[in-house]
Parts: sequence; structure tokens; C-alpha cells
Amino acid sequence: DLALCESVGKLTRSAPWPQRSVDVPVGSPADLASRSYLTRLLTALRYSRRVQLLNAILGVVRERGHRLRSDIDSTISYIVTSISSLSLSKSEGVHWMNWAGDMFMAADTDYSSVDNAREWIADRILIPLVTHIPITALHLFMAKHCPSLWSLIMSGPGTSIASVLALRSAYHIVTAMVNRLQDQRGSLFTSMGSDLKSICKTCSDHVKKMAINGSISPSIDRSVRSSAYSCLCSMLMSHGSSSPPPPQPLIIAVCLSESPTEPLWSRIIDTTWSPSFTIDTAFSISRSVSGVVPKRAPDRRLHALSNTSLSQDIFSLREESLIVAPSSSDHPAPDPGVPTVIALELDPINALEVMPDMIRLVQYLSDRFPGNPPDHPPQWMDHLHRLMRSNIVQLPLFFIKLILNVVSIFEPFADFWFSDIVRISTSGPVIGGVGFHYFLRDVATMFLNEWSGFIPGQANASQANAFINHCLSVAGDIGQPLSDTSKPVQPEAKLRHNYQLISGLVKKWSSADFPLHLNPFIGYSLLQSKGGATDVAYARSAYMGLSLIELPLLIGLPEYDRGSPSPQVSFDSLNEYLIRCLGHESRIIFNRAATLFGRIFQYESVHQCLCPQRIERLQNVRSLLSSLANQGQSYRYISMIMRIGAICPDFLDDTTCSQILPLAIHSRGQLQVDALKSLIPVISVIEDPFDILLPVINQAQTQINNEVDRSLLMLVLYSVPRIRPDLVHTKLWPLISRYSTHQDVVCRLTFFKTVSAALLNVSSLGKEFSLQLYSAMVSAFGDDSQEIREFAQKFWTDSAVGYTNPSSLLIWLLDLCIGDAFWLSLTC
Repeated sequence: DLALCESVGKLTRSAPWPQRSVDVPVGSPADLASRSYLTRLLTALRYSRRVQLLNAILGVVRERGHRLRSDIDSTISYIVTSISSLSLSKSEGVHWMNWAGDMFMAADTDYSSVDNAREWIADRILIPLVTHIPITALHLFMAKHCPSLWSLIMSGPGTSIASVLALRSAYHIVTAMVNRLQDQRGSLFTSMGSDLKSICKTCSDHVKKMAINGSISPSIDRSVRSSAYSCLCSMLMSHGSSSPPPPQPLIIAVCLSESPTEPLWSRIIDTTWSPSFTIDTAFSISRSVSGVVPKRAPDRRLHALSNTSLSQDIFSLREESLIVAPSSSDHPAPDPGVPTVIALELDPINALEVMPDMIRLVQYLSDRFPGNPPDHPPQWMDHLHRLMRSNIVQLPLFFIKLILNVVSIFEPFADFWFSDIVRISTSGPVIGGVGFHYFLRDVATMFLNEWSGFIPGQANASQANAFINHCLSVAGDIGQPLSDTSKPVQPEAKLRHNYQLISGLVKKWSSADFPLHLNPFIGYSLLQSKGGATDVAYARSAYMGLSLIELPLLIGLPEYDRGSPSPQVSFDSLNEYLIRCLGHESRIIFNRAATLFGRIFQYESVHQCLCPQRIERLQNVRSLLSSLANQGQSYRYISMIMRIGAICPDFLDDTTCSQILPLAIHSRGQLQVDALKSLIPVISVIEDPFDILLPVINQAQTQINNEVDRSLLMLVLYSVPRIRPDLVHTKLWPLISRYSTHQDVVCRLTFFKTVSAALLNVSSLGKEFSLQLYSAMVSAFGDDSQEIREFAQKFWTDSAVGYTNPSSLLIWLLDLCIGDAFWLSLTC
């Protein structure tokens, strides 16, 4: 076996074996041969678990971009999982641990410049084993290798890229051991021949003071310092439950503070990155998986973000080789020393290696130093808050993203953070934000949803109004088409999502102890856009403009108490814009404009606005309705009546009724359904509507259409309380009683609601007719629909037909059912 492994090593280290898999064309003889041989070698490695074979092919498998990367990773992961689930007293496990430790500490392991083998061994073998092996085996590993590991860290980064990467991996290994040991970390200090204070000082110096060769890229420089920072935080946090936590001032001084001579944040945060935020983001939300926090992983799996109208593809990020699941037989419960994955949206801020460590640090500090909400934040939070005033734009963005990642920790102190979050997120070009960009959307979503109980206080009134009006000013942003057109997000969906966020915030904050002042000109300016009745761009602009003008009316804001809705817009112009929208060919724009007219008329009616402008507006709309009716545009006419009348019934008059009635009688299909629905608000303002109702019922009953029957019964339901009792008995009941057995559940339920309305709201029905109606309500108990049976039960429970004594009620019901054994049994 050893001779064979030696031969394999010679084969993979010399020509014709390619130094890199990408060095040969895909599908070429050399490519096919090398992949075929490597596949067989991986199979042999999986079944034999011979460390000598891995050593022989190490130069091949460490290549990050290898064409068989998935097979390589799955093989190594399988072996490491198998080994970690065994007792390491067995020679195989000890051999693997010692080999991996020896190879990592040997500088000549990197005999090739292809990829760093020591880093590969640390990431794929050492860290998973350290994370999951039994504690006793970990102590054996520490006793042998920790002195050399600490010596490597103490010696600093060196001058070569290989030594810098080795330092980073050494920090990762130590951090993994600290997280695993927790309150047993003293054994690690002993193995390293040092103490907590010296180790923390070394880590801090490497973060803030370490000099790294200028030829090393800034990203690797930042990554090495971040690994030292991660180790520093873990050292301070991993004291276990048996030891007291470090003092809060010490953690602030070591992990959060900096000075001009010892910078911290510029070392671990990318301050050269130029922020650029738009509504169209290709960034993705990761999904939680068990294991340790992964690095930025190369393998991504698509999922669907379906919980928002702004749906788009997202990625699930994981580094499989870092996630080793030991068998349940040897490890029945999760190890408390193994941190779980933190799910983060993958953007340039969350992509910083320090973000997961900051999240853990903030969670740790919040648990131990919670402060006194809402007005007295802890010292560490106050320190972070002061950093929000930094002139380095990336730093406050980093802390807002940190808040977005752990919103529940900062919610009790939301008023404390609100002003600065608003100031930064609405800075536009200063933070590279364009339009309703995703960073602004994240903040708005946090205010609306994650900080569910938060409403700004009086001290933040101006900032709250500034945030709302900034969102209003960019509400029409639809961005650019996504580069990935497989599932494009339509502009209309973006507009809807923009409006949902804004309207949700306005409705939520309208209960604040200060008034909201929405800038009405923003909505009007969108209506002023140039475009014809068929212009799609104008339709989108008009849709959002109408929505924004309607917004203050939905929550009763006094934007229309003034003589003009805006200093820049006259009432004549407002009327002109709205009438123009009513002429747009888009039904959505037309319906939106009609609804807005209803809101305006209702607001002016409630507030008794008798100004000439209102009279003129009413005349204009009635004139347009007459024009639509005369031109035969029945659908638009009915739609306009439905939307205005449903909101402002006072708008409707006898003329409206005379125009709708022929459509309700003679039309067919959806137009008749809409006409019937539009009659409902008309009927509600007529004293005795039976003469209007009778021809409609007679004509509708000639059709077999569930939608027509539903609309008809709703019309009857609203009409019954205003029909004379004798007409209800002699004329109406014979026409509608047959609906008690209608095939449609909604029709039957509406019928029983109509019967209930007649019994409860119509006086002097007569004893005989009342008994008929009560019998109908008893029959509801025998309906197949549970909803109808529950309605019947509620009717009898609430009404009790004048009987407060259950015995008297039962006797009355039994008398009602005499002669009908079926109803008698139902009553009982």
C-alpha cells in the first residue's frame, strides 16, 4: 500500500498530469484521463481512509477551482465525519489528527504555488475535527500541536503570501478550539504556554498594529486581521457559565475602541469600497444550516423569495466541508461549544468576515449588559452609537447593517437609534443610494415589521416626517431591468411593494403623539408627467401619484383642510389631472382615479366642505358619468359608480339609479354582476326600494349564474330593512325563499342572513310570517355547510326571540316544529 501511494504521488506531481485542472481544455484526452484517474483515487480514498493516499494527491485536491471540486469536498467531508464519530483512541483517528497537525505546521507543505495546502488542510480537516471530536481527543491534539501553533501566531505574518495565509488559518484553528472548550479554555492556555491577557494582547496587536507586506492584497490583509479579531472576541466571550464575564469597560476598550495611533475599524472594514445601492439588487438572503459560521462560500443554491411582492431569486450559502455532522449515536445532543450558522443577506457589508463576530459579540453583550430601556442604553451600545457619527461612510452603514441583522436587540432602544438611522439611510448620493434602494427598503421594513411595537416619540417627530417624505419622493422608482431575466421583477410589482411599505408606515405612525405631515405635491408631481392615454410610463407614474394623493385620506390626515391641496397645485389642476386619469385606457388607472374621487368626496362630505371647487368637481364627475352612459361605455360607467358609491354614498342620486337600473336588468355576464353590485350603495339611500328591486329580481331569476345570484341576494340583504313588512311577506318572500336550497354555499348563507335581517330589523311582520322565517332559520341547522350552521347557532344564541329562559325558548321551538319530525329532531 505504501509503495502504491508513493507511486500515485509521483504520478500526480509530474507531467503529463496537469498542474491545474483548468490548464487543459475541457474534454481533451488529458482532461478526461486525469479526471478518470482522480475519480478512482477518490473512491479508493473514501473506502480505505488511508492518510498516505491523501498525502499523495494533496497537490491535486487542494486546487480550489478543480473541475471535480464537488467530488473532492464530499469525499473529504465523508472521511472527516466518519473519523470524528469514532473514538480517537483508535490508531486511525490519531493518525489523521497527527498527520493534519504536522502537515499544517510544516512550512514546506506548500511545495507548489498552485493553492495553499496548509490553508486547505486547516479548513477541510483540522477545523471540522477540532469542532466535533470528543474533548479528550482534543486535549491530546492540543498537547502536541498548540505550542507550535502559538509560536506560529507569535511570529507574525512573515513576508510571503503562504505565511500570511498560514497565520490566518492558525487563528481560525485557535478560535474553533476556544469556541469548543468554553469554560475549559484554561487547558488551551496551558497547552499554548501563555495566559488570557497575553493572548488577547497579541490578538489586539495583530488587529491594530501588525505590519503586513505591502504586496499583500488589501482583502487578505483585512481577512487576517479579522481572523485575529474573531479569536480576540471568542477569547473574551468563551468563559462558560462557571466564570464571571469580563467587565464591560474592558470589552469596550479591547473590542470596540480605537485611537488615532491604533485604528480598529478601518483595519477590519473595507473603507475603500464605494457604496452603491439601487432597487435592483442581486444580493441574496442566506438560509440557516447547522454547523459553524461559514466563510463566503462558492456554492450557491437557488430558492424563491415568496414572502414579498418583490420576489426574486435568492441564494443559500454554505461551505459544506465546514459543516460536519457527527453521528447521533456518539453525539446525541448538539455541542454547546459549536456555534450555529448566522443567516445573512449577502451584500458587500455582510460579506465582511467580521460581521458574524460582531453579531455574536453584540448578542453576548446584550445578554450580560442589557441596559435599562428605553432611555438608558448600556455602555457598549452608547459607544457604538457614537461611532455612527464617523466621517468614514462605510462605518455607520456597517452598524446599521448590524442592527438589521439583530433587530430585536436594538428594538428596546429604537428611539435612541432612530435619528441617526434615518439620517444615514436617507442620505442618497452620500451613501451611494439611488431611488428606493434596497438599503432604504431594509430600514423601512425594519421600522414597519421587525420593530413591530415601535412608534417614534415626540423627540423624533421631525425625523419621522423626514423619513416618510423621503420615501414618498422615491416611491415611483422602478430601477432597471435585472441582469437575470429568468424571473424578472416587473415594474408594477416594485411600485406595489414601494407603496405597501410607505402606506404601512404611514398607517402605523399615524397613531404617534405628533402629527404626520405628508408632502402632497409629491403625488401631484407624478400626475403632471407627460404622456398619453396609452403611455405605459405615464400609467406607472399616474398609478403611484394617485396612490400617494389617496394616502392621507385613508388615515384622516388634514391635508385637505387647506384652501388648496398644495401651494404648487391649484384645484383646477387637480381636477384636470384626475379627469385625465379617468380617460386613461388602463382600467387600473381609471379605477384608482375613481376610488380617489370617492375618497375626496367622502372627506369633503364629512368635513362639510362647501367651497365652489367641490361643487365644480362634483359637476365635472357627474358630467363625465353622463358622457360615459351616453357613449355606451357601460363597464367604465359601472366601475366608476361602484368605486365612488362604495366610499361616498351621498354622491349617488335618482339619476344614477335610473342609469344603472337598465344595465342591472338587461345586461348579461360580468357587466350585470357589476351593475347589481353598484346598485347596493344606491339602494342604501332610497327610502322604499322595492319597486326598483322587483324587476331586477324577476329578470335575474331567469338566468343560471351563481355570480348573478350572489350579487342579487346581497342587494336584497341591504334592501330588506327599508321594505314595507307587507311587501316582504307577500311579494319578496315568494321570490327568494327558493334560495334556501341553492347549490352555492355563498348564496345560501346570504339568504339566511337576509332572513335574519328581516326578523331583527323589520317590525310588524305578523305572527304567521314570522314563524315561517323562524322555521327557515331552524332549517339552517341542517345545512351541509359548517359556516351556515355556525351562523344559525349565533342567530339563536344572540336573538333568543324574546325568551330569556332556555326552557321557554325550547318549548317555543318545539311548538314551532310540531308536525315535522325532522325539524323537531334538529331543534332538540
